[in-house]
Amino acid sequence: MARVISHRRVYSGRVLSLDVDEIEEPSGIQATREVVRHSGSVVILAVDEQDRLVLVRQYRYPVDDAIWEIPAGRQDPGESP
Repeated sequence: MARVISHRRVYSGRVLSLDVDEIEEPSGIQATREVVRHSGSVVILAVDEQDRLVLVRQYRYPVDDAIWEIPAGRQDPGESP
């Protein structure tokens, strides 16, 4: 298990937070890790009667395009998956 040397929250928003941690890995290597934290998410791997996967096409701002993806959603705090 990695040992946390230092931890700092650099952003806290409505949907997610961003932490920057300095760690020491079990091998002794020190590294900086940027970690996105959120309340969780859920996905469903839907397969039809002919063993085909079901995907949805949605516009995603970061890539400024519609992409194919597995149906998923955000898990609200305290909500069971």
